[in-house]
Amino acid sequence: MKIAIFENEYDTVEIAFKYLNKKYFNYSLKLENYPSSDSFPDLKKLQDYSLIIIDLDLSSQSSLDGFGLIKKIEKTLVEPIKILILTGQALSDKYDVENGLNKKYPVLEKPINYNKLNNQFEKLGIKYIG
Repeated sequence: MKIAIFENEYDTVEIAFKYLNKKYFNYSLKLENYPSSDSFPDLKKLQDYSLIIIDLDLSSQSSLDGFGLIKKIEKTLVEPIKILILTGQALSDKYDVENGLNKKYPVLEKPINYNKLNNQFEKLGIKYIG
């Protein structure tokens, strides 16, 4: 199962993802990190991923922040895709409307650990199939 992670400071969350993969998924997750919105040139290929995790703060070296990337994905992909927002910020209850998103996505607040990740994966129907 492929998971795309858009996170410019991946080293701060990598251990949680690796341990989640070991403990709950028997190393079956293929975790791919993209440090900016520009590091994945053909957004149509995101359809090949079971989940897209997007940090809202993608740094000054990214042409889009997390909300901008989500809006671009929504315009690019026809079929619905699972997106999980990763953030260290507190979001308002109307973050979707305030940022022009088509829908409200689940949010995982930093700091993260493998238990928080697993809870979100379960809510999204991402499960190990052995």
